[in-house]
Amino acid sequence: TKGGAGEGLPDGAVAMLTLEFTQSVDITAVSAVFQAGFCCKRCHFVGTPADDGGAEQDQWISVANSHAEQSLVVGFRGVRRLQLRLCEGTDFYGRVVMYSLKVLGSPALASEGTIPKDTTDNVA
Repeated sequence: TKGGAGEGLPDGAVAMLTLEFTQSVDITAVSAVFQAGFCCKRCHFVGTPADDGGAEQDQWISVANSHAEQSLVVGFRGVRRLQLRLCEGTDFYGRVVMYSLKVLGSPALASEGTIPKDTTDNVA
């Protein structure tokens, strides 16, 4: 997903990744491992709900220029798609190297107080 300035990526992103889920999920955090020197300074997370009427959720998070695993807390509820925009690359050419990406959370509640059938042990 390499891009560069002026190549149509939003928010000054150097790279963008979109994850789509088979059901609505509540996301508590995203765990990522970058290559030190080839990461981004900030991530812009955008969560899109399952229905067209719901509002997008977004959050900006600062990222350390480190090869250690980082837990980026987002706290999105009821999303079907998560877009991760990697902004302000630390490399001169805007390259970003990500070794690992984990989405932590659970299936979203179908309605208040109800867990969808057969999903109580699944993790997003």
